[in-house]
Amino acid sequence: MNLLDVGQGTALLLRTPGISRCSTTPAPPILGGWDAGEQVVVPALRALGVRHLDLIVISHADADHAGGLAAVRRAFPEARLIASGVPGSEPCRAGERMAIGETRLDWLHPPEHMPDLRNESSCVLRLRHGGVAVLLPGDIGRLIEGRLLRERREELRAEAVLVPHHGSRHSSSPGFVAATGARFALVSAGTDNPFGHPAPEVVARWRAAGARILATGCGMIELRHDPARGWRIRAERVAAPRAWRARCDPALAGG
Repeated sequence: MNLLDVGQGTALLLRTPGISRCSTTPAPPILGGWDAGEQVVVPALRALGVRHLDLIVISHADADHAGGLAAVRRAFPEARLIASGVPGSEPCRAGERMAIGETRLDWLHPPEHMPDLRNESSCVLRLRHGGVAVLLPGDIGRLIEGRLLRERREELRAEAVLVPHHGSRHSSSPGFVAATGARFALVSAGTDNPFGHPAPEVVARWRAAGARILATGCGMIELRHDPARGWRIRAERVAAPRAWRARCDPALAGG
């Protein structure tokens, strides 16, 4: 998993043998036409050696989750697009399952016919490969977390979780955090963002449950799993420290 630093947005690349999946949801174009998809995500994927994407998933249509889609689609026109509320995409529906090679994808939310409620309609996806599971819940809040706990509790178990809604205090309820049993909680949030993400109480909750927090804002986070060697983490701040990253919290940046 490569969680890119796109500021207050999300861009995640997940690769397994036989599948390259990009859940790309970078920040919207700002500052006179700057586009995180074109100027961050696509160059990063090229640098990581990605030449083909099987699947692009957009959790929902908010700009911080879909703003860079056009550039990624131009670069990888072969990729299948599944999304919530994005025109021209296939919808994600709870209960549907897919397989790409030996990787299984289970869609946990939203249910069919649910109205577009933006954050609360986010695609919630669980991927499994070789006994390892990753949970991607988009920007859901406590209301949908509660629904998943009632209806799909066992399907929330995962070794790695992308923390809902960038670490908002309105998400990551105690029951949801406990149900995942996650070893790693990944946070995608911009440094000094105006929303206070991730909220200190959310960070504390994941840590108390035994998860290690890994966050962007200081650079890309890479998380690898090898059946023979276990987990390996590379935090960009640690691997290539720079003076402009000095204010980053090392406890969040993989430290």
